[in-house]
Amino acid sequence: MPAILVGLAAFALFGVAMVMMKYGASVLAAPRTMFSGRENRRKSLVWLGGCLANFTYVVLFSVALGMGKASVISALNGFGLVVAAILSGVFLKEKVSLADGLGILLIVAGTGGVGYWGTSDSPAFQYSFAVFLAFCLILGGANLAGALAMFPLRFRGAAFVFSINAGYLGGISALMQKIFMTPLMQEGVTLGQGIPVLLDNPYLWVFLVTSMASFAMLQVAYQFGGAVQVVPTFSAAIILTPLFGAVLAFREKWVPAQAIAVLCILAGIYFLAGYRKEEASCTEGQTAE
Repeated sequence: MPAILVGLAAFALFGVAMVMMKYGASVLAAPRTMFSGRENRRKSLVWLGGCLANFTYVVLFSVALGMGKASVISALNGFGLVVAAILSGVFLKEKVSLADGLGILLIVAGTGGVGYWGTSDSPAFQYSFAVFLAFCLILGGANLAGALAMFPLRFRGAAFVFSINAGYLGGISALMQKIFMTPLMQEGVTLGQGIPVLLDNPYLWVFLVTSMASFAMLQVAYQFGGAVQVVPTFSAAIILTPLFGAVLAFREKWVPAQAIAVLCILAGIYFLAGYRKEEASCTEGQTAE
């Protein structure tokens, strides 16, 4: 249960960070004017605060992964979208529709289910490098094949492919975090002792590379499609990748009820991140006509 609470706190901070960075994102278009004028200064400070919240989220997420099962902690990802949706409605005055409400309820229910059944007994952390490497190579090869297939298709479906790639890389980085954080958490290493150990761990550096690659791939996905395609696809991939990877490489065990809970989260992501925006896009298109 402590790992799940830390994970929920991490994703709550992620939701806060998304809203703060969204509020201040407009100042990034003209970096030289970020601190000129009262409005720009306020937006810049909020954006920087969002960056700090995002950094804190990464730290808490790493701690949660070190304490609990990677498949369970990663499945809580959708909770950040719920927090972001609620705060966007309260502070950014964005309309919360019936579809949004349904998405929030599904994610909350699914998150609660994952948390409840995720506390069941599980064997001690085990790690198979061969299985983990095979998992990464097979999924990576499939994603690369999908990316290469876009060239003869003139980049048709590029938003979908790049979103899956971004989610896959983000999921792999989560599994990396689990590998290098678990020994530190189990052995009770202090912060002063842990930093030198982490810097010597090759998984830390692979984690940093895959995290940055995931972020870059997500930005590429946005060049080919809107949030209606990118957000739900990315969110689903970043949940499912560590889920299956943890079951295969770490031998974590799941019960059928947890699988149902994850399906609830994925359905909630669709309604919250996709359905309303798709509906809005259709309405705007009809108005333009």
